[in-house]
Amino acid sequence: MSTFGASIVKLELPDRDGKVDDCVLGFDSVAEYDRGREHTNFFGATVGRVANRIAGSSFTIDGVSTQLDVNEGEKNHLHGGDLSWHRKHWESREILNGVEFSYLSADGDMKYPGRVRVSVRYTLNDGKLKVQFEAHLDAAEKKSTPINLTNHSYFNLAGHTSENGILSHELEVYADHYTPTDSASIPTREAKSLDEVPSMDFRKAKQIDAALRELAAASGYSAEEMEDAIQRKGRGASEPLGFDHNYCLNFFHSAGEYANCPIRAIAKLSHRDSGRVMKVSSTSPGVQVYTGNYIGECSGKNGFVYRQRAGICLETQTYPDAISPDASKHPEFSKGACFILKPGGKPYFHDVVYSFEIEDSASEALMKMLE
Repeated sequence: MSTFGASIVKLELPDRDGKVDDCVLGFDSVAEYDRGREHTNFFGATVGRVANRIAGSSFTIDGVSTQLDVNEGEKNHLHGGDLSWHRKHWESREILNGVEFSYLSADGDMKYPGRVRVSVRYTLNDGKLKVQFEAHLDAAEKKSTPINLTNHSYFNLAGHTSENGILSHELEVYADHYTPTDSASIPTREAKSLDEVPSMDFRKAKQIDAALRELAAASGYSAEEMEDAIQRKGRGASEPLGFDHNYCLNFFHSAGEYANCPIRAIAKLSHRDSGRVMKVSSTSPGVQVYTGNYIGECSGKNGFVYRQRAGICLETQTYPDAISPDASKHPEFSKGACFILKPGGKPYFHDVVYSFEIEDSASEALMKMLE
């Protein structure tokens, strides 16, 4: 862990033969994490105040409009801004089986209103890494503010130096709907059934390589274009093929009541060659599945060069752009509404658990025969 960005910087896991690999992407020094727009991958960081995208870089709460910095494309706001919480030094203290990071975000921090106290707890026990986010307004604060936190780790269960990236991983996501997006990755306000869009469907485990090919075919790529889009590893890829979409998790609940939502299984990531499995549980209404489409060529830990699809993010959070004024007009989309911290109101809570296991090769072979 690192106090810079309250980040996960290393995750060492054994495979079925006892070999240990570091299974998250990252850098060797704080200076490498703190390169601003030269590095926009958010490796391992705590992202906020509002994770994901805000269309037009603006929102209105209690009749008060706020204009944020544009830091993605020509008009949108991403992950709280260029100098947001992923590039702050957090306070830290040891707790039982882990560490707690805390940060006091001033009124006007990256142009967001309100003074906010935020903490992130990481605890490791019995093969489970639990992350607990909490945020509340300072006691004397009179301004409301949006909040949507996530951890932005890029996982690679083959090890972060895998030349094949995540292509041989299998992914399963427990969602019957997803939120389609426009060309700027802004949701269209639909919560679309995956029965209608098989190429986006991970309800049954899919190998990521195969899922990308299915997506390419559904997107009208020719066979040659499809192979190039999957194999070019980021070189010259201004709009690379891949997943960067929010999935509407199946335990829908009332908008804003995330603190009362039980933690439930949401996804499973597997790598058969190593036997490593990561199961993800969360209290969030959505998860952003991101296949590292925009990593490009990036020198990471130990000088290893990461490229497109070097890791996968499973970002548990509220829905992208769910702070926008028209979000409430769409009933299904509004179930993932951004949480609003209000003076005298409820604090924000969000838990996620990553459970790590090793699958037995004999059991795997049997399951494969039964598929």
